[in-house]
Amino acid sequence: MQRFLREALRAIRAATDQSGDLDRALFWYRNEPLPPFGYKTAEQLVSDGRTDDLLRYIASLETGAAG
Repeated sequence: MQRFLREALRAIRAATDQSGDLDRALFWYRNEPLPPFGYKTAEQLVSDGRTDDLLRYIASLETGAAG
């Protein structure tokens, strides 16, 4: 459980840094299906142990590579 929470916070922090809005990042984390990951949400990816993949995806959005 602690690992999941730690990884969830990493992902939410990265999403907040990218969007500049915690509420928006939380909504995205829980609800937005991500096409590159089979339409899983960020929360599902963290649960699946794919936080590093998710963080790379978020970083690519910042540079415009995936978005």
